[in-house]
Amino acid sequence: MITIKITYACTTPESCEFGEFSDTGWINDKGFIYDSVSDAVEFLKQSSAILPSSSQYHEGIWYSTEFYTSNYQTGEMTEESYHITASVKDEKEIYNQMTN
Repeated sequence: MITIKITYACTTPESCEFGEFSDTGWINDKGFIYDSVSDAVEFLKQSSAILPSSSQYHEGIWYSTEFYTSNYQTGEMTEESYHITASVKDEKEIYNQMTN
């Protein structure tokens, strides 16, 4: 079983001046559950979560989207991060498929 939970981080032009996020939190703290690595990888790719948190595999790696404009009036930009709970074997296989 593979669980993927999703967080977000937002920036505004003002928060960038201070090097901080304007807002952070959970999009889904219960997680989506997948039975196979291929289903989890498909979900990550369809969600545009293609950026691993590290260029080297390690336990606890997560995947993020690029920042995208979420509010054109305020200039707010949002990034989503996808956090995986899985066996080490499944986590490594997800990393291999996401980085190849």
